[in-house]
Amino acid sequence: MNIEFKIRKDFQSIEEEIFKLNEYGKIFHDIRNEYTRFKNQEDFYQIYSLEEEFQKTFDELYSSGANYSFNIYHILENINYFDFYPTLTDLINELGEKFSCVTNLETILLNSKEAYNQLEFSLYSIEEMNRLHEKQLNYLSNIQDIIATVKESELYKNENNILNLNRDSFDYIKLRNDLIEISLLETKNRNAIYKESEDETNDRFRNALSNRKYNVTDQSRAGESSSGINAGERDLVVCNSQGIDESVIEAFILKSLDSNVIKNHYEKLVQRYDTVGNSVNFVLVYSKTRNFNDLWEKYIEYDGFDNFVDTKDEHSQKDNVRVGISKYEKMQIYHLFINFHSHGGD
Repeated sequence: MNIEFKIRKDFQSIEEEIFKLNEYGKIFHDIRNEYTRFKNQEDFYQIYSLEEEFQKTFDELYSSGANYSFNIYHILENINYFDFYPTLTDLINELGEKFSCVTNLETILLNSKEAYNQLEFSLYSIEEMNRLHEKQLNYLSNIQDIIATVKESELYKNENNILNLNRDSFDYIKLRNDLIEISLLETKNRNAIYKESEDETNDRFRNALSNRKYNVTDQSRAGESSSGINAGERDLVVCNSQGIDESVIEAFILKSLDSNVIKNHYEKLVQRYDTVGNSVNFVLVYSKTRNFNDLWEKYIEYDGFDNFVDTKDEHSQKDNVRVGISKYEKMQIYHLFINFHSHGGD
């Protein structure tokens, strides 16, 4: 262990994890410098002779990678300073905010690789920046594992008053039933909802849940930069009285069986947006097709769901809401499939 790094006294019970996080901070500092070095390569400036779409893609590759690596480095570099992070929870929360943007990094990398493959010549700087993006994502996965260990520590649980708190004490059954009731009520407004954006319909559900005394946060449009690298994109999050996340609600519009749309939203929910390990999360599908029943039958056959069970007969006897359950590791996901099609919108 590096004897030069003296861990502050209140973090000494998780000394090994804090040391590892600090070491990753040094790695991300080096990654940030590498981005700058490759940007200063002569061949990087060749991107400005390309079509605007290519310029934008490669510029975003550099700016997102450099900014993100600096942000992670800045957090981990100051991990030992009380004025930056008075508590372990402050540190974990800031890291969690940055991790909510990992999906954007993955998308930017994918776009860059696709654009690079269309070029008729090679660019060393872009190849290396793609490599740096992949390296960052691998290291971020390792850091997430460390964070998961830290959240099981007595220090973290004491800070959040959850040492002896049974997380199942949150009434997920009531939340599920309330979401079904809200969905049924909102189908009466389908003429308006059919023309709405996803965010506008999300607002309806947030307001309805708030009226039922749930502590609901809306993070879909929060952010620090136009690129979204520092922004959380979760739709709705239901918290308990201590402000701890209890359930994430991911919503999206579906007009046909678009596997890419389903995959994108579902994977974000189960792999990225649940930062605390909820027992239950929810998917709201705003169906806007005249073939509601047919689309539901196709939806439940999507091969990206594990152990999907159609439970609409158990949880809703109404034709305009279907309910299903899938599982991801220890997480249970309720799918509410809601008929918001309007013949007036055809």
